[in-house]
Amino acid sequence: MKKILFLINTLKSGGAERVLIDFVNNLDPSKYEITVQTIINDGVYIDFLKPHIRYKTIINEKNKVFRKAKLKMIYNYIPKKRVYKKYIEDSYDIEIAFLECISTKLISMSGNSESKKIAWIHTDLI
Repeated sequence: MKKILFLINTLKSGGAERVLIDFVNNLDPSKYEITVQTIINDGVYIDFLKPHIRYKTIINEKNKVFRKAKLKMIYNYIPKKRVYKKYIEDSYDIEIAFLECISTKLISMSGNSESKKIAWIHTDLI
């Protein structure tokens, strides 16, 4: 069974977030062990994940001031390799950054040389 990580900023209401939910919910659970991890524990789509999909988050702060401060530290000051080591604990066969920016930077710092890394870009390049 292949272990797959999908990393995304949040699961708030957005097109990429909805695509992610539809995609992971339709993957065969007998072939894939799926983890969806967000940077911030926020979003209407969290409850849409099927029960066999593991959900994890990096920032679980309820207080908006603390959440914003922690996010700023992760974005700007703490080396991405260190953030990856601390918060992405398991070893995966495939690691997918589902949006550009911080999730792509974190996946690129994976110390797992055996995993396949994918950056799924959801933007208009123009």
